[in-house]
Order: sequence, then structure tokens, then C-alpha cells
Amino acid sequence: MTILKTQSTARRRPWHTLSALVLLMLLLGAGNAYAITRDSVLARAQRWIDLSVPYSQSRYYGGYRTDCSGFASMAWQTGSSWTTRSLYKVSRPIAAADLRPGDAMLKAGYHVRVFYGWADPAHTAYVTYEQTGPTTKSSIKSLGIDLAYGYVPYRYKKIADGPPPWNAVANPTFDVWASGAPVWWELPAERPATAGYGDRDAYGHASVIKVGTSALGLGNPSSRPKDVVEVSQIAPVTAGVPYTLSLMAGTTGDPAGLELGLRFMDAAGSALATTAITGNACGIDTTTLKRMSLTLTAPPGAVAASIGVRLRGGVDATGSIGTTATLDDARLYDNTPATMSSALSKASVTRRHSLTLRGRVTAPIAAGTVRIYVIRPHKTKPSFLADRPLVAGAWSMMVKPTMRGKYTFIVAYLGYGPYGPITSGRMSLRVK
Repeated sequence: MTILKTQSTARRRPWHTLSALVLLMLLLGAGNAYAITRDSVLARAQRWIDLSVPYSQSRYYGGYRTDCSGFASMAWQTGSSWTTRSLYKVSRPIAAADLRPGDAMLKAGYHVRVFYGWADPAHTAYVTYEQTGPTTKSSIKSLGIDLAYGYVPYRYKKIADGPPPWNAVANPTFDVWASGAPVWWELPAERPATAGYGDRDAYGHASVIKVGTSALGLGNPSSRPKDVVEVSQIAPVTAGVPYTLSLMAGTTGDPAGLELGLRFMDAAGSALATTAITGNACGIDTTTLKRMSLTLTAPPGAVAASIGVRLRGGVDATGSIGTTATLDDARLYDNTPATMSSALSKASVTRRHSLTLRGRVTAPIAAGTVRIYVIRPHKTKPSFLADRPLVAGAWSMMVKPTMRGKYTFIVAYLGYGPYGPITSGRMSLRVK
């Protein structure tokens, strides 16, 4: 709405920008004006799981039929409910090796599943979202069995890749569950842990529950502090990169008994560097979730990191035997700071002559939007000029001033994930 309004009043304002149609095409991508990103597909699918939408071949929710093909249609945001016999009209078959989040496994006339991701490194099993009854659910399926049964991988014709993920943690908010456990998180059974953060023996037996729609409840039923339970995950990393690991957490027990650990490993799985932090050092308590955080640079030879949360047994705040912790929003990311540069193609121009504003954002993942403000002649406050998308980390914009005097430009990067927001220095233009 802002873009259209700005363009419709261009003749009364001292700046001309690209036409509304061209600008919208640049923002949305020519040929992809109605595309949906893979992250959006998964988020829409997860919403039905969170709401426990009941299965029905005749009822609708949010404009879509609540059976398997209606669910896939909703996740893809097709605008109407297709059937398993007609979904091929809005999608195309792909090789199983090409399956990516937001694609589907379709057996025409029978069933369709939304592909979430691979459950194992060998790609023999996958995590799926599906509407099979009694409500929408997530589960793990065998790729080989499904292919032999007649399922064919399909890709929505209007799906688009979004920016690469900044978070190396899979299932960071613990919202994807299968077989009673959060997918991609390891919950070891009762066993000794010979290697860990602090080299303690651990004989606890972890219990887990889903808290709300996206949190993990981790329980340790033991009264002995030396009995430790752990939830962990292996994530890929790059040597030489500074990583921050953080987690929202709270505990009913002694905060010193809740530990967040990070261990970098080489290709053989040997530990190269380890660090950890306990809940008492982060102000963790029983009242609300707070963030635990630590930073460590991946040493030479590091290819993976083990991230783990350990909970000691004991007596909780109410005097009951055993302790519990609530965990949410795990993050592991390259914390190299983002930087930004901006420049004018000319320091001065004659009235009604064009010049170009351009700049670049340097960050581990430079994606998102740059917002440009301008202080016009005889004004003291900045006003919004335009939003520009980053393309390969860069942006540009052509403008044509119609007033004489001094213009000042301020450019802000709105940020992506943990990178930004930041603002570049002011740029001045003299119009003769």
C-alpha cells in the first residue's frame, strides 16, 4: 500500500522512482508473483498440527478441505482444494534424491504427504506432515517402502526458495514430533555417559513432553544430582567461524544443575573444543524462560558440533523429588557481525537529473530488505523513501530530485535472523 501510494503522488513529490508495477516485480520476482517459499509451506502445515485440525473429506478450515489433499493444497496456498487425482496439475514429478522441504509424496487417488526433511543422513527415511486422521500430524516414513508402494515425489510449480537458513539447529523450537519425541533431537536411554560437558557419569532416564505447541519439557526423575539426563543434536559447522549457541530455558530445580554445552568435533567424531554454561550464570529461574548463551570459535578441522542440554537430578523448588526443565528456541549460528556500506553515484546534480543510490550488506547471510529515508531541503526530520530488496547482498535505486538544496539519505538494513538491524552513515547530496 505504501509503494502504490508513493507512486500515485509522485508528481506532487520531489522524487520519482520506478513505476509501481516494475517495483513490485522486482520485490516479488518476475514470474514468481504468486510463489510461496518453502519455509512458508512448512509454517502453514505446522499451523494445522498445532490446532489439531480434525480430518474430514467434506468439511473445510480456512477455505481448504480438511483431508490429505486439502491439507497439501492449504500448505502450498493454491487458493482451492485439489484432490490426489488432480494435484499433478499444480505440481510436477521430481527425483526422490531432489526432495526438499515443502515438496510432497503423492500416490494418485490414494494419499499425499508434505515432505518436511530427511530423518537420517543416508536419506532412507523422511519426516512428513500429513492429514490422515483423527487430526493433522507429523511422522517418520520409509522412503523405500513408500516408493515401492507407488508414492511419487512431487514439487509445487510455484514454490520458491527463500534465503538460506541462518540457524544450524534442526527443529529448534521442538515443534516437530514423531513417536513421542522431538525429531532430530537425541534422547538417550538409561546409560553411562563417558564423555560430556564436565566429564560426569550420567545414569538418568530422560522423560519428555511437548509443552504448548513449541517447547520441550525435559524431566529427570532422580533425586541424586549426579544422575544426569541430556537432550542433544549434531549440527554441521565450518572451521574458523565464531558460533553462538543459545537456548530459552527455565527449570524447577537448582539452576546450576541445568547446563548448555557446545562441543566441536572433527570428521572422525573426536572432540576438538568444548565449552558449557550453567543456568545460574544466566539468571535462569522458575518464573519464566530466559536465554542461556555461549560463544566459541570452531577450531581447525571442525566439521560438526554437538549441542546438548543436561539436567541434573535433585529436589525441585516445591520439595518434590526430581527436576524438570522447559526448553525452547535453540540457536546455533555464525555470529560474525553484519556490516553495511552505502554510496551516491554523484555528490551533486542539477535539478531533475538522475543519480543512483547503492550499497551492500556484508553478513554471514545477507538477505532481506534495506529501507531508505530522506531529509529533504528545508526539512529537519527524515521521511520514508523506499524499501529495496537485497540481491546477492547488494541494492540500488535510481532517483531524480526536483528541488534545489541539500538532501540527506539514511539507509537502514532491517536484518535477517540475528544479523541486523544496522544503519549506514548519512549521505548528503547537493542539488543545483
